[in-house]
Amino acid sequence: MEKKVECVYGVPNRLEMEGEWNVKRSLNTIHSDKKQRLLTELAALANGTSATTQDHNHTLERTYQIQLATPMVGGGIAPGNSDLTEPIRATAIRGHLRFWWRATLGAACKDSSELKIKESAIFGDTNQASPWTIKVRLSESPKETQLTPELYPPYIMFPYRDPKKTSAGIQSCSFTLHIILNRPGHSEHWDEIECALWAWINFGGIGARTRRGCGSLYCKTLSPSCHDVPDIRSWIVNSLKRYGARLTPPEEGKEWPTLSTRLGLPSTRSNNNVHSWKELIEKYQLFRKEDHKKRSHWPEPDSIRRITGMSVKKHKESITLSDHDSYAFPRAQLGLPIGIRFHSKDCTISNGDHYSREPYPTTLTPRGADRLASPLILKVLAFSASKGRSIVAVLNQPKINELTLNAIKSKSDNPIHFEKIKTILSRTKISSEHGHIYCSPVYPNRDKQNKNPMKNTTSAVEAFLQFISSSEGGT
Repeated sequence: MEKKVECVYGVPNRLEMEGEWNVKRSLNTIHSDKKQRLLTELAALANGTSATTQDHNHTLERTYQIQLATPMVGGGIAPGNSDLTEPIRATAIRGHLRFWWRATLGAACKDSSELKIKESAIFGDTNQASPWTIKVRLSESPKETQLTPELYPPYIMFPYRDPKKTSAGIQSCSFTLHIILNRPGHSEHWDEIECALWAWINFGGIGARTRRGCGSLYCKTLSPSCHDVPDIRSWIVNSLKRYGARLTPPEEGKEWPTLSTRLGLPSTRSNNNVHSWKELIEKYQLFRKEDHKKRSHWPEPDSIRRITGMSVKKHKESITLSDHDSYAFPRAQLGLPIGIRFHSKDCTISNGDHYSREPYPTTLTPRGADRLASPLILKVLAFSASKGRSIVAVLNQPKINELTLNAIKSKSDNPIHFEKIKTILSRTKISSEHGHIYCSPVYPNRDKQNKNPMKNTTSAVEAFLQFISSSEGGT
């Protein structure tokens, strides 16, 4: 079936043209300024843009057909809840496009002041309205689903593990996104808007937990095809180049997150979107070694033991910190807060000695804030609604300066001792300046150094990228 291009240019009779041949034929009979508009339409057809473009009354509109590639969670007005009536909201998409414009084309700005000026011209601010609007129309009724391990990797769904509440997500949904440019003289923004849209489709998502792959998206005109998969890095670089953007090296980091040249393309056993996604999350879990039955090979638990002076006898000697290392918290680079808990059977007092037990549960946060988003995006890059490949995208983010430790009290804890330890933790200065965050601690037992996840680098992000390309993290 031929694609329909509808153009109305303020002439008395409506002009309807079917397919590319009719567009070309009409060029001989239409005034030169209208020829250019038709050529734009022809280019859209050549690119396969699923769009109807209108230019009457100074309005230009493009539409995109978008589908969920992985199940979605949250996204409703109430935090953490899905909304079957309005699962995809235009206001949420506008926020995503702002973020991804900053992360791509915004990286060319020299500072945040220039960024604000350029961003306001495209997206508006309190002093001026945006020259374009967004509308969303559902193409398919959303299909609700429970947050089962078959559809959602359990490791990343901890915010929704409430035994008193049954959480639901959306397994499938498709919608039409309408982007309408309302003001004359702003058509130069189209490439910038579409660049942000391209980045959101391929690296972002809709709903909650998108940096862990929930709510990934597919759009035929903006996603890669199966033919692009063998060299997906080149496809990404070339796609950005068409919009005048590029991936940003870590050393060119800005005051805001930018899409990094660091990119992980792990091997996978499946090209099914959900299977490939779950496989990637399992690798991330293995890297972080979140097994509370075994002693961690990350240095944070030993650091808290060292700061508080609390530990059971078998953990008195650190396995992750040598004598010259004070303490280390490199996992903070992967996102905050981090909850550090010790095995409950080791948290009982022996002979009235509060220091002979493991430390109190402790939360690690950025100083002056409650959280810090992870720079890692673990998701599926879809080349159809059901098939794709796992990918690890990285955002260059401003470095963490300082961290705060906060002890968590239980009913059975001695209040006097707890307050003493809480004060010690809160007054302990953990900073990048003193090498506590971006660090590569040396194990006391050099024979065990191969178990150190930070053995070759001070960057936890780089350590993970090395891990997924190694035999240990490979398939």
